[in-house]
Amino acid sequence: METEAGRGVTASASSVSQGYWPLLEVMISDVKATLQVLRLLLVEDYTLFRDALALMLNRQPDMEVAAQCGSLVECRSLGGFADIDVVLLDLLLPDGNGTELIGVLRGANPRVTVLILTASLEPGLLERMAEADVDGVLDKTSDLKEIVAEVRRLASRGNENES
Repeated sequence: METEAGRGVTASASSVSQGYWPLLEVMISDVKATLQVLRLLLVEDYTLFRDALALMLNRQPDMEVAAQCGSLVECRSLGGFADIDVVLLDLLLPDGNGTELIGVLRGANPRVTVLILTASLEPGLLERMAEADVDGVLDKTSDLKEIVAEVRRLASRGNENES
């Protein structure tokens, strides 16, 4: 690249991408203002995983992580689930099984859909999750694209149930 003075300017890929990230964040924010944004609740006790997932989901133009928590008690204290579209729920929380929240969530919002993200895909899990009225199950090692696609699929299913 050349400057007006004719001096050469070099830029690394990382400095260019860092320079454009704030602009990209503004553009995503503008798009979110015009779209119907899916409101998500993350229930995950591993803070690093939860924060990384929230960061990536918030970068989707049609998604917003509305709330996050790391335990059953913390989640129950949040309340306000009426406007949540999809819950991404860990099974093994420090104070119990994540499925214990499903009744609370559906009591506040019958159209909410629940996606279990778990690291423990043991035999019989899918059958137990069907009995617990879970809408989807993914392994935590799933690619972000797969998680995003499943959130969108479940949200569209929840919207169909609304009509």
